[in-house]
Amino acid sequence: MRANFPDSHLDALYKHLTSGAIDNPTASVQLSSFGGQVNAVAENATASSHRSSAFKMSWMLYWTEAADEAKSLAWIRDCYQEVYGDWRRAGAERHHRRLLRQLSGHRPRRPQVQHVKKKYDPRNVFRQSQSVRLPD
Repeated sequence: MRANFPDSHLDALYKHLTSGAIDNPTASVQLSSFGGQVNAVAENATASSHRSSAFKMSWMLYWTEAADEAKSLAWIRDCYQEVYGDWRRAGAERHHRRLLRQLSGHRPRRPQVQHVKKKYDPRNVFRQSQSVRLPD
């Protein structure tokens, strides 16, 4: 998020966090501050480009029973969708897509990130479809 919450976001968060749609005390939305000195670092100076954000939001929910998976995932998806149904104004989705493009090798930080990948994961053990690739 790059600015204060619009009222619609607050209303959606309150609605979903108090709805009783799931009986799980781990359902939460974490806000991590990205203000102050975090924003003093140039956006292209590190692998994390959240430098212009006021804070980052993370949806979290844990379950142990397979039977709870569908309703737990539905809760997260419904809450996220209602909050970011107007994501163009919030900038969150656009920012994450841009970050994934940067990390996947289409931006100037590619050599920096690949250097870290080579140092800490030289055998490419930790990977997925959007992972940083090892340098040639």
